[in-house]
Amino acid sequence: MDDVLMGQVLEDLRQRGFRIEGNIGESILAVKGSRLLIHVMVEGREVPIRKLVSVIDSAEKMGLPLVIALVGNDGTITYYKAHRVRLHGKPKGT
Repeated sequence: MDDVLMGQVLEDLRQRGFRIEGNIGESILAVKGSRLLIHVMVEGREVPIRKLVSVIDSAEKMGLPLVIALVGNDGTITYYKAHRVRLHGKPKGT
């Protein structure tokens, strides 16, 4: 992860009132009322699904909500909540 992009996300979070507790690889541990794990991704860069699942698993193991910070090509940062979806029951037609 580019240090400039990580710095851009850190600054944006601070401006939004978050307190930064630290970095864990490409993720940021931030607090605003409650603790969040914020994972930084860049628009247009492919990410293997296994990596994304690993990030979700890590957040779950830490007991933290996961937020994806997607840095756009124009520098805008959009935040998305992310979590694993667990489906129950059998699919229709089986």
